[in-house]
Amino acid sequence: MLTLTVAAQSQREEVSLPSIFPLNHEWVSILPFPPTQAPATDGAYLYIPLRGDLLAAVFVADGIMQWLVDQPADFPPTVGGQLLFVADDRRVHALWSTFGIELWQLTFSAPISSPLLWESGLLIVGLANGEVLAYDTQTQRPVWKQQLSAGVLLPTIDDGRLFVPQADGHISSLDLATGSLLWERELGGAPTRIRAYHDRLYVGSTDNFLYAIDRRDGRIRWRWRTGADIIGAPVVTSEAILFVSLDNQLRALAGRTGVQLWKQRLPTRPVGGLIQFGEILMLPGRTPPVHLFYLDNGELAGQILVDADLTLPVIRVEVDQAPELEDDQATDIEADQATDENTNDLSEQISANVELAFPPTVVRANDVDDVAFVLVTAAG
Repeated sequence: MLTLTVAAQSQREEVSLPSIFPLNHEWVSILPFPPTQAPATDGAYLYIPLRGDLLAAVFVADGIMQWLVDQPADFPPTVGGQLLFVADDRRVHALWSTFGIELWQLTFSAPISSPLLWESGLLIVGLANGEVLAYDTQTQRPVWKQQLSAGVLLPTIDDGRLFVPQADGHISSLDLATGSLLWERELGGAPTRIRAYHDRLYVGSTDNFLYAIDRRDGRIRWRWRTGADIIGAPVVTSEAILFVSLDNQLRALAGRTGVQLWKQRLPTRPVGGLIQFGEILMLPGRTPPVHLFYLDNGELAGQILVDADLTLPVIRVEVDQAPELEDDQATDIEADQATDENTNDLSEQISANVELAFPPTVVRANDVDDVAFVLVTAAG
């Protein structure tokens, strides 16, 4: 696991990134077990589900693990105030994020089918049977419940609305405060992650279309056919909608009309959708490098080579009592920091395990010259 920062001024020359910005490695941390879900962050800590039904908290500033608890997770955790919410089959566990101590839990009639959402003390839970439920996280009492047509997929909260994609191709708009159904629209395939922007929703679907939907009444304003499934939520600006698809294309469409403005062939297969930093787009692939593109024309702007600088401390987590794992899951856990004797071994280990487990986790993004993000490899 590597943390990298972008800065306007740099005193080190860690990675050569042509014509964009200097990039610095801050720390390298080797987790005790491989990750199973993408990390969540509150800016101070990373919360990472690990193999063996474990959950770890890692300090963003230095990569040192703060706590490790037994906690299965079916989705990335969700941060809400001082709490950390974890979905495990039919249960939601609420943990005190500072120490990983469970404070309370909720049990449901069907498996949880989507990542949890938290907004201003309201926890949103989507189930495989189509139920959407809202709970007050201070009292743990239900606020509302709405029955939809199919299993819930990747809901989005925006400006008092909850937009809920479902496995049967429907998108439902709910009032966040009451759960009232405002409208429902059926697409030609299962919707992917929704991006809300002003009066429109932009969403891809497994029927290989990108849809622009009126957020007020659910009318389809336009749709654009792609050559394959769309990956991740689109990036939306005042000028264009930008998205990637599994036909290895980066496209820009006009927001109001859906007319294609340009497209660029991608140098790698996308796995997690676009990430925007100012006028730059980041595209993660399964393996490094991570590619960067200019927002206005899609031309390649540079790349990030994941090659750890081992002049920095390499933090290796020590676990006193590791959980019992199968033989093929066993992980050797030794020192807590690299020494002169083991630096070469660590260098070979990191170089051999640079397959990325998930898209980058952004922990700070104030501007294109003030960004920090974490890369987690498949080996941890």
